[in-house]
Amino acid sequence: MHRCPLLSEQRRQRNSLMQPKESYKHTKSISIYSERGIIMSIEAITGNEHSGLDLVAGQHFTDDDALLDAATRAEMERSSPEYKAIRARLTRELEAKRDRERRAQYTRAFEETLSTTNLNDFEQKQVDERSLEMAQRDLAAGRIFSRDVGKRAAEYAEKLSDEAKRTKASNSAFNSLIRAAMRGGAIND
Repeated sequence: MHRCPLLSEQRRQRNSLMQPKESYKHTKSISIYSERGIIMSIEAITGNEHSGLDLVAGQHFTDDDALLDAATRAEMERSSPEYKAIRARLTRELEAKRDRERRAQYTRAFEETLSTTNLNDFEQKQVDERSLEMAQRDLAAGRIFSRDVGKRAAEYAEKLSDEAKRTKASNSAFNSLIRAAMRGGAIND
């Protein structure tokens, strides 16, 4: 099979365009937690950081000396490796704490929803049909006697009903969390 040199050259050029240029490669990783974090990370990579005056711009000071002292402290904190390490550790701890709170909130919502969840007629019919099929498969495989089909079907129905309720409650609790997050409030507002 003969390849066309023009197509090979076009393919090579296209592939070289898809490769990142050296100037775009970054040696620092970006940790993104907020819009301000994004801006500070980009500035740290590019070396275009704001001055201490910009960091304290929204605060009110009684005189210029207080403003300059606050700006100096902010600059020194930002440039200190110890400050950066402590800030990174505290950020991780805060995220872990918020994650534990979200999980606890989800668990509470799930348990509350599970206690009130019932299957509708259609869902219960599907569970009953599936449990009967499973019991009949056990009978066909010789794992049970014919007199035990009803008992095994009831066992399967109980298990499948519980699984269906848990799935339904989980979906409902998850949707509740999404709605709460979109509203910016707590669950079940």
